[in-house]
Amino acid sequence: MDKGADQQLKRRVFRITLFIAFVIVVSGFIIERFASYSLLSYPRIKFGSYGFNLAQIPSKDDVGNKKRVVMLGNSVYQYNRIPQLMQEIADSEKNNLAIFNMAQISSTVYDYLAQTAKIVKDKPDLIVFCSNDGTFSLDPKFKTNSDQFVFDADVLRVLPKSFYYRYFDSKKAAESILSTTLPLRRIDPLLRWKLKFRDFMPAWFLKWVSYPDLNIPPEGNAKTIQMTQLKKTPGDEKFITLNELLDVLEKYEIPALFIWQEANVSYSPEFYAAQKIIEQRENALFVDLSRYWNEKDFNDMIHPLKEEEPRYARRHLNEVIKALKHFENKNGAPRLKPWYPLINPALLGIYPPFPRKATSPHSFSLKLPDETSAVLTSSQALKESKHEAETLGFSNSSTGRPVVFCEGG
Repeated sequence: MDKGADQQLKRRVFRITLFIAFVIVVSGFIIERFASYSLLSYPRIKFGSYGFNLAQIPSKDDVGNKKRVVMLGNSVYQYNRIPQLMQEIADSEKNNLAIFNMAQISSTVYDYLAQTAKIVKDKPDLIVFCSNDGTFSLDPKFKTNSDQFVFDADVLRVLPKSFYYRYFDSKKAAESILSTTLPLRRIDPLLRWKLKFRDFMPAWFLKWVSYPDLNIPPEGNAKTIQMTQLKKTPGDEKFITLNELLDVLEKYEIPALFIWQEANVSYSPEFYAAQKIIEQRENALFVDLSRYWNEKDFNDMIHPLKEEEPRYARRHLNEVIKALKHFENKNGAPRLKPWYPLINPALLGIYPPFPRKATSPHSFSLKLPDETSAVLTSSQALKESKHEAETLGFSNSSTGRPVVFCEGG
C-alpha cells in the first residue's frame, strides 16, 4: 500500500469514528427529549433518582391558571401518597391548586439546591421542602444523583460558583460534565430499567454506569429507612448550602415553605440552626410538624401507615394554603416576628406543651461576604441551639421523646 492510499484510509477511519461519536451524542439528546414527560401524566418522578431532569412542570395555562405548588421531599412524599392525597383534598374543597410531586428518596439540602436550580425557570408559585434531621446531615451529600445534571445549561446559570468550587474536584466535575455532554450515560440506567436490559448487561458495564437501585419506584408502600443507621455529614457546609438555596429562591422571587416533617428524630442542632437561617428570609417560612409523630400511626421513624396518610396530607395541605395566603397578602408589609415570652418558662419549671421556637441572645446571619465567616457563624448557631435545647429540656409532648442530637461525625 502506497503512502497516499494509507493517508486516505486513515482519513476515512477518522471520519467514520467522528461520525459515530456525533451520532452517539446526538442520539443521547434525542432519547432524553423523547423520554421527557409532563408531570400532569405521572403522579411522581419517573425512573427513580435519575429521572428528575426529565420531568416537565406544566405552565399555568396547562393547569387552568391554578397555583402551581412543587413538592420537593424524601421517601414520604415520593412513595407514600401524600402529594396525591393533598391534590384530591384540594380538588374536593375547590382550592385552586395544582400540586406536582418531584420528591426523591433521602433528598438532602445539596439535592434540594440542584433540584431548585433545575426548576426555577418554570416559576412555580410555591416550592415545599419536606425536611427532617437527615436533610442536613446525610452522607454522601448527593443522595439522588442530582450532581449528574449540575452542568446542564439551565442549572449552570443558576447555581453559584462557590457551590462548584466546594463540591467538585476534577474527577467529579469530569463525570458530571460527561453526563451533560453525553446524555446516554445518565439515560442508560433508566433505559435499562424500563426496557429490562439490566439482566443482559455484563458486570464490567454495570460498574461503568451505575444502576439506580436506590430509588426505583416500588410496588406497594414506602421503603423503611432507619435514619439512625445513616452516616452523618460532618462540618457546617450544609448550612452554607442552605443559605445558597435561599439566595437562589430570593433571586428568582420564588416563595418557599420548609416543613419539618413528622418524625421520631427532632430537636437536634440541625433543627434549630435550619430554623434560625430560614426564618430570617422574607420569602421563606418554617413550620414544625414533628410533634405529630407517634408509634401507633407510623411504621418507622418517618413513614406514616396507610390509615395515617389522609391526616398527614391534610396537615401539609393546610400549611401550603396558609403559606400561599401569607405570601399573597404580604405585599411589602413588614414580616411578623414570632412572639416569645419575656420570662423563660424553663426557669419556672414550666415547659410548653408544644415545641417552642428557639431564641438566642446573639444575632445570627449566614449572609456574609466570605465562606469562612459563614462557617463560623453556623458553628455558633449549632452550639447555641444545642445549649438551648439542653437548657429547656425539650421532649415531644405526644410521645415523651427526649431531645436527640445528631451532630456530624
